[in-house]
Amino acid sequence: MARIKAVMNERRLAYEGAVKLIEDAKDKEENAKVQQYLAVEQRQGRKYLQRRRAYEARKLEQQKLSIQENPPRLQTPSESPNATLEAHVEQQTAPPSTLVA
Repeated sequence: MARIKAVMNERRLAYEGAVKLIEDAKDKEENAKVQQYLAVEQRQGRKYLQRRRAYEARKLEQQKLSIQENPPRLQTPSESPNATLEAHVEQQTAPPSTLVA
């Protein structure tokens, strides 16, 4: 009976060892897939970031060129679009004695 128990114990240990080896192999395979996926995602992220930075640089350069070609004109108060509106408001709010000329 003792020999049968010893053989059964050896077979149980061998089975558990084999199951552990298979699980480890599956884990390694799954980890390799995940690492490969992450590497691809990281490369795509880098490419997107590089394209985005290049786009922003081109856009900034175009803005600089357009400012150099057409510098913004400073408007005097009489040239501002709101100047006529402001004059109209001043006339409406002025006391009646100043309106008579």
